Amino acid sequence: MPMRDENDIRRRFERLASVQPSEESARRAIDRTRRAIDSHEFTDLPGKRRAIMLTRIAALVLLLLFVTSAVGGVVWYVASNTSDEPQQESPSEIVTPAQPQKAEEQNSPKAVEEEIPDSDPKKTPTKDGDEVEPSEPTPEPKIVKDNDPPSESDSTNPAVVSDMDPNWGHLTGTFVFDGDTPPTNRLRASKDIAFCGKHKLVDESLIVNKQNKGIKNIVVFLYVNSSEDPPTPHPSYEKTALNEVVVNNSRCRFDPHIVLVRTNQPLVIKNSDKIGHNAKLDFFNNRPINPLIPPYKDSKHVFTTTERLPARLSCTIHPWMAGWVVVKDHPYMAVTDENGRFQIDNLPVGEWTFQFWHEKAGYVRDVTIDESEVSWSRGRVTLNIGSGHNDLGTVSTTITDD
Repeated sequence: MPMRDENDIRRRFERLASVQPSEESARRAIDRTRRAIDSHEFTDLPGKRRAIMLTRIAALVLLLLFVTSAVGGVVWYVASNTSDEPQQESPSEIVTPAQPQKAEEQNSPKAVEEEIPDSDPKKTPTKDGDEVEPSEPTPEPKIVKDNDPPSESDSTNPAVVSDMDPNWGHLTGTFVFDGDTPPTNRLRASKDIAFCGKHKLVDESLIVNKQNKGIKNIVVFLYVNSSEDPPTPHPSYEKTALNEVVVNNSRCRFDPHIVLVRTNQPLVIKNSDKIGHNAKLDFFNNRPINPLIPPYKDSKHVFTTTERLPARLSCTIHPWMAGWVVVKDHPYMAVTDENGRFQIDNLPVGEWTFQFWHEKAGYVRDVTIDESEVSWSRGRVTLNIGSGHNDLGTVSTTITDD
């Protein structure tokens, strides 16, 4: 039906008024006009307003239907997610979520020993429940006078102060292998052979210097009972308290093999290789991590709780890759170098307990110092640190995995 405007309707009524129609014809004309009005087939202003009002009412009804549907969906979602089943936590920075291992699987069984009750009355329990076996007394560290020539590490370690404060002292020592020097075993790349296979990969679980039999990668740290707080560090450590510590995926190995990091220090895990790596770290006290690190990228992490023992670092893409991360809430820790030597600087003067650990043997127990055989229970020894340089001397031991 063609659209009728206001003039057309007006002409209809004028024609009806000018003639004398029958009642039936008038009724039919009025009905046709009413149907035109009801069908909105005109453009007059009252009709527009009525159409707009009806359109708004229809839109409001549609909006109410939409809101009702949305509210119903929300109610259903909330009801379906409040069931008794635990919800899986979605990973954030962890690309492959690491599952926490059991305590007995996280570290070497030699390092994590079961607490076995012993009826031997000679054993004395310590504050944290450990039993210390009686052993021959450890010789006191030698006190080196301040006017003695400094060692190489004294000149390179920024924590060493030239004018020694009488309230602080350094501890040094050297570990050598007792017996024939074990060979260094080569490792074979089983993944990404085109890249990893061209690098000289070796088993770093036991490295002994062929010239002087120095044992590399023995970890030594100040032992603090879990019920006690660590000593306040020397002021020289304040400037490095929040420094980044870097471990690098380089040539399909972790460099360095053992990294020392303090709580709240960022650990930056880099990847200098042109292939991807991941860095899986399982802890006792901190949340495990397992980030995927693309080529030439890095991943940064901060750990807030001290760890009792070193945590194993691995790459599950390249299974031969292994390293260790030591997390402590104090700076008093060290790793022996290629000559078996270690140094811990600016220790508070007094009696302190130190713990020695190696990945192959776990705790370093049976040692010989100055031709005296000594047994260190759980790798711990108590030393009296004096002002100046304190030298433990040459410590001879046999590292085995028996």
